[in-house]
Amino acid sequence: MLRVERIEKSFGGLRVVDNCSLTVNAGEIVGLIGPNGAGKTTLFNLVVGGLRPDGGDVFFKDRRITGWPTHRIARSGLVRTFQVPLLFEDLSVIENLLVGVPGQTGERFWNVWVQPNRIEVEERSNEHKAWDVLEFLNL
Repeated sequence: MLRVERIEKSFGGLRVVDNCSLTVNAGEIVGLIGPNGAGKTTLFNLVVGGLRPDGGDVFFKDRRITGWPTHRIARSGLVRTFQVPLLFEDLSVIENLLVGVPGQTGERFWNVWVQPNRIEVEERSNEHKAWDVLEFLNL
């Protein structure tokens, strides 16, 4: 599902990601650990398009996404969270999860009038998926 091949990034003369390769298959949960300054956040930014690599490639669902803009990568289904997550305190856990679903039909102003039934069906489907995520995480 996600494949990183020989990715590299330097800032000035400092190599912060050096020939890094990894594969994450569908259904896997992978942890990336290391000390501060080891390049973990930089690697995430390279994968989701926040930074351009100096070398190497990123593939998602067998498509090369290296160099794609972040919004296009996000629309393909690959997104990240940040180190200090911010929640909407007035929303429930489920509602906070649903805010992050990309490309919802209801995001488009015109669809509220043109496709209200589709929006309702999509919202129910997304809510079921959010509950499945919480159940998977034992939350």
